[in-house]
Amino acid sequence: MNVPQIHERVAHIHDCSSPSPAPAIRAAAKALADAGAEAIAIACNPAHFWAADVADASGLPLLHIANAALAAMAQRPTTPRRILLAGGVGKPQQPAVGADVSVLSGAGC
Repeated sequence: MNVPQIHERVAHIHDCSSPSPAPAIRAAAKALADAGAEAIAIACNPAHFWAADVADASGLPLLHIANAALAAMAQRPTTPRRILLAGGVGKPQQPAVGADVSVLSGAGC
């Protein structure tokens, strides 16, 4: 999903009064599904802010970067007690959007 015409994602994360990329992201996700895609991977860190929109618009399984990293950590012989999940330029106080930390039983994030 590489559509250069999509409004600036980071700007909207920091200032919700700026144009939202959500409609274009949803349209691109639906277009991928309509074209026969069987899953979607989001390769853009800020675009994960709209991961739920992508999944909803496409109806397809979504490879979420944070969830994939957390799942890999959960497969380690010893689950880490603390992890740092760094990436993107979203709001500093915002957790990884849509990340399912429940896969790390007992880990503190």
